[in-house]
Amino acid sequence: MADHADQVEQNRIKRLKTARACDQCRRVRSRCDIQNSNTASTSPDESICERCRRLNLECTFILPIGETRGKRIPLKGNLDHNSPSRESATTEGSPSSAEAYTDPIEKFKTFITTNLPIISPRDLTHDSSILLHCCARLLGTLCTETASDGAVEKLKASLEAYMLSKSPLKTPTVQNVQALVLLAVVVEDKGYGLKFMTAVRMACSLGWNIQQPEISSNNSTTDDAEDSAYIQYLWWTLVTLDIWLYLYSGIPLLINYRDFNVPVPLPPHAPNFFASLTSLSEVLRFKIRPSSFSQRVPGTTPYNSLQTWQTIYLSSVIGIGGLIEAVIDVFHGAVVALFVLSPEGDAVPRDAEVWLAKAVKGGFEGVFGRVKGLKWARWICVLGLLRLERWGGGKTWEDTVERNVLDKLRLLEESGVGWELVWRMEEILG
Repeated sequence: MADHADQVEQNRIKRLKTARACDQCRRVRSRCDIQNSNTASTSPDESICERCRRLNLECTFILPIGETRGKRIPLKGNLDHNSPSRESATTEGSPSSAEAYTDPIEKFKTFITTNLPIISPRDLTHDSSILLHCCARLLGTLCTETASDGAVEKLKASLEAYMLSKSPLKTPTVQNVQALVLLAVVVEDKGYGLKFMTAVRMACSLGWNIQQPEISSNNSTTDDAEDSAYIQYLWWTLVTLDIWLYLYSGIPLLINYRDFNVPVPLPPHAPNFFASLTSLSEVLRFKIRPSSFSQRVPGTTPYNSLQTWQTIYLSSVIGIGGLIEAVIDVFHGAVVALFVLSPEGDAVPRDAEVWLAKAVKGGFEGVFGRVKGLKWARWICVLGLLRLERWGGGKTWEDTVERNVLDKLRLLEESGVGWELVWRMEEILG
């Protein structure tokens, strides 16, 4: 009897050694035998649990507990595989955890479903790629106005540590391309160019630059059709990012129209946000890099293209409010500013000062201050307003820009003409 009690005590002590199971073991509620989840080890054998070693899985401790803890399968009823959280089952009449805390992943799922369908919600369940999960959580937090800087920095540190320790971007997969697209948006340093280049190369190696064959309902599933649509959206997201990265940094374009034949998604199939941003990016391409088009409609000009875009798309976003309208306003303003900054002879868009001032005063300072692409687009709008100010424009917008930033942008605007001075923002503002 005493021997049995000693054996039970030894088993109990052994189980308590692991303070927290790794992400992969938590997903399946498996016992994790890793020795210390909080301390990095120099020995690979000590920094990976037996299950992850046996199944060749990534043994990590970076996802929040709610992202990995499996929910017990109910005996009756259907299981929602896209359930926001599997941490615990809520009973009728009990308060939902979502009422107390809005998960960035859930906010991101809602956004991509209705506005930017480049990731399926099923790709962000607890079984999805850890890297994609980290990128989505970071972007969801960045785009939350009330998010603290500490929370953002903590997520960035976790993502950076994961990238350094695991080197996960070696195989061309859909989820790796999705993660790289998100990384190109959130990365603050010049590394975004390398990550975007890797995404384009992976996409081309997967054949996304070739028009996908028509999917027949007789020999395919709904998932096949959805996957094909997501790939089309992803490809055009890469095309859109390509021209904006060229504007911000001068990095040569990686995607040429002669190299692909994928039709652009348009309404009513594409969400208004995606279609308006993609079409606006084509106006931008026409303005700053027209040679990248394989062919253009004779007689059209960048100015005419902008007017057409304003006629078709502006009415669909004006008045919807929130971050969506603010994002479209600032990118539209950036394109308008390029026409203002261009040498004399190019037509200046009508109501240019109105559009630029609206973009600069659009609010969401927390989001625009953290996402570099949005911040730089707003700065380009300020450059356009400063040029209009020299032509007699108003100054009602200046109070919304930090004084040190405004002074540097004023010096930059006075240093030359042409939209190419945008490329100098990196050295002026960092």
